[in-house]
Amino acid sequence: MPSCGFFISVAGLMDAEKIFYGIDEVKKGKYPRRLILIAVVFALGLGAFKFEVFPERWFWESDDISRKLIVRNTESRWITTKKGYLFFVRGEIMNESDVPVSYIKLRSSFQVSGRTVYVQDFYSGNTLSMRDLRNADTEHPLQKLSRKSGDDLSALTGTEASANFNIKPGNTVFFNTFYLSVSKILGLKYQIEITDFEEMSEG
Repeated sequence: MPSCGFFISVAGLMDAEKIFYGIDEVKKGKYPRRLILIAVVFALGLGAFKFEVFPERWFWESDDISRKLIVRNTESRWITTKKGYLFFVRGEIMNESDVPVSYIKLRSSFQVSGRTVYVQDFYSGNTLSMRDLRNADTEHPLQKLSRKSGDDLSALTGTEASANFNIKPGNTVFFNTFYLSVSKILGLKYQIEITDFEEMSEG
């Protein structure tokens, strides 16, 4: 991929040079100047490759980590509420990468007969109680699910800790999501995907 970008850059420089000199005009000394220009670009390309300064490198690394964040142990159920029926989904994310991660963000999509009826963006590490769910006051649960750090675990650990922060390799973090409907929907399906996270330093 870096070599492709290099050749595109050289081609772009040649086109720019044609515009500068005139497409049909041939000037003396044009080709030595072009060779010098190509040599400079080539040297810069080699330097960037050697010192790994290509921006794409970070995208490759991030994508490699995201493939090792595994959605697993999902389960779902219908819950009767004051305002209808709520389809509740819970599960966990397993960090199978080699680095700690934080602030895992997810998206749940609910479909009927291949048609998406509801999409919810939320953070893992946030627990919804049965009281939250049965009251069906969606504003409160949605606010809970939007907390980036997740549940405060300081009371359990004795130190400052959050459920969705510094999830170490081999550890898991739970998630909750839901869809509120006026009636139960037969054949309702769901998909869970990870849309964002932050890599933590191993130190």
